[in-house]
Amino acid sequence: MKKVIPKNSLIKKQELSFILVTLIIFWFISQYNFILFHTSLEILVMVSSISLMFIAIGTWNISKNKMFSYIGILYGFIGILNFSDIVSYAGIVTYSDAINKAYQTWAFASSYQSISLCIAVYFINSNIKLNKLIYINFSIIIIGMASIYLIPIFPTSYTAETGITLFKYIDEAIVIGVYILSIYLYKKNSNEFPLNTCNLVIVSVILTIISELCFIFSTSLFDSMNFLAHISKGISFYLLYKGLFLVIIIDPYETIFNKLNKKAEDLKKANIIIAKEAKKYSEILDFLPTGIVKKENNKIVYANKIAKEIFNIHGDIQLLEEYFSFANFDEIKLNIGSVSNQTEKYFTNTKENIFWVDNKKVITEISTLSINEENTNSIFLVIKDIGYKEKAQEMLKILKEKEKSEKLKDEFFANISHELKTPITVIHSAIQTEKIFLQNKDIESLKKYNGIIKQNCNRLIRIINNIIDSTKIESGFMNPILKVNNIVELIENITQSIVHYVKSKEMEVVFDTCEEEIYILCDPDYIERIILNLLSNAIKYSQKGSTIQVIINKDDLGQVLIMVKDNGIGISPDNIDSIFDRFEKVDKKMNRENEGSGIGLFITKSLVEIQKGTILVESELTKGSNFFIKFPVLDDYDESCISTETSTHIQDNNIVEKINIEFSDIYF
Repeated sequence: MKKVIPKNSLIKKQELSFILVTLIIFWFISQYNFILFHTSLEILVMVSSISLMFIAIGTWNISKNKMFSYIGILYGFIGILNFSDIVSYAGIVTYSDAINKAYQTWAFASSYQSISLCIAVYFINSNIKLNKLIYINFSIIIIGMASIYLIPIFPTSYTAETGITLFKYIDEAIVIGVYILSIYLYKKNSNEFPLNTCNLVIVSVILTIISELCFIFSTSLFDSMNFLAHISKGISFYLLYKGLFLVIIIDPYETIFNKLNKKAEDLKKANIIIAKEAKKYSEILDFLPTGIVKKENNKIVYANKIAKEIFNIHGDIQLLEEYFSFANFDEIKLNIGSVSNQTEKYFTNTKENIFWVDNKKVITEISTLSINEENTNSIFLVIKDIGYKEKAQEMLKILKEKEKSEKLKDEFFANISHELKTPITVIHSAIQTEKIFLQNKDIESLKKYNGIIKQNCNRLIRIINNIIDSTKIESGFMNPILKVNNIVELIENITQSIVHYVKSKEMEVVFDTCEEEIYILCDPDYIERIILNLLSNAIKYSQKGSTIQVIINKDDLGQVLIMVKDNGIGISPDNIDSIFDRFEKVDKKMNRENEGSGIGLFITKSLVEIQKGTILVESELTKGSNFFIKFPVLDDYDESCISTETSTHIQDNNIVEKINIEFSDIYF
């Protein structure tokens, strides 16, 4: 093992100054009262020894080198023996043969101390139990003191006649030899402990040897040799105290502090690593496409970037509480792990939740993992924003509607091409035929073909008007001129104006009402067009001998109800929801029996709605169709505002021409 290099000298200048001052003080005390000097020094040594013993016992478990701990405990017992020497000294004792008792105690203490110092070397790498060590040494002290004071079997060490006995001289020689042996053993094993401590112990033993020799060669209790013996003993105890204090107290605690500092450094490094790992995992969690929120003891302690973005949180994550205060995670728990170590794990089914964040709808799917430990209840929420699904569905719906619209447009253009081509072809054929009739001067045939040409010209006018009006409706440029009109009179006049036409088709039209006057706010031209379009469809899709009914009444809600009823071919349930759509035709075949562009009902519905009305249809295949139109009735109006044009509107507005245009695609 590598020897430890000392960091400083054995005795610092401050210590040396203190020792010199103490020596001077003790010298003056010895000159004044030697008993006081002896007693003071021995008490100081005793207190130091016993305190060293308690320190050694208290630090036994943390001391690496048990040898010095053993020496500390040993000197505690020596301190006890010093106490016995104090009370046995001349002038203090209360029993006879005090000087011999003091020398015997000195002989026993010297022998015990020297032998124990030699034995201490064998505790360098040994692990002995503290209780056993104290019990053995305490037993030795008790036996030795008993052999001196209770059962006087200890050899005599001092007599008044001869002074120090031969036994004492032999004992001192052996003790000094043992001390020298201990010095050799410490030097030999000096690599096992700090060199400073080793040197302090060796110097302490040398001073102890000097003290022993001075005591032997002292001729009087009050001579200089005795003083030197006491001083050497005191300094030896001080040096030993310092050496043991370094090993027992300073070194272990310095080791502890070094370990603590190292642990602190390791902890600091670990915290840095943990912080880096936490940052890394935080970045990973922020990278996830789902929101992650952690609640611990009902308090949100973490939310990743996506969770904050979903709920538009830019500051304190506790603001998320208002969104998750609903969470009662005890409702649907599925055990996903065994219950062990007082830990419970539960996973909840995924739930769809709707939140309103800054007046915006946020749809989420939330799954929760609940971990219940002894003192902590942790809940992890996995949040997926599924608003994209709704957006995707909306986009899909728009796409389907667009596809449908494009399909309808394609069908419309194919149909309109047919609708335009047919009358033009008929007109062209009629004109070619008329050339023949002109050559033959067949006036009746010319009149007939002129009627065909006129009907198809009206049909072209109707198609073009419908296309223009549908475009104007889509662009929002259809603006009605609203006036207060008697809707009963207006519709009755329109119905009566087509009676002759209907009879020519071998059908019958019936107008019926229970009210003479019902006033609404409407545009008469728009009403005329609405009714003529519905009647045109009723005639077109009805058989000969059919009856078409136009009925006007008030309903329970204070609205006027206009019904156009036929018993024609009807509309299938698959098509009834789309007949009001633009470009929609029930019969899309090019060889269909009845003509039409497919935008008439779209225009009709639009004209009704821009006048604050509604239109509905009920139909059954082969049984006919019922169209219901509702307008709000004016209960409170100024009579001066009533339109006076209602009775003359039909005559003034060239109703016959309008009928011819609206009915121009009816060929039977």
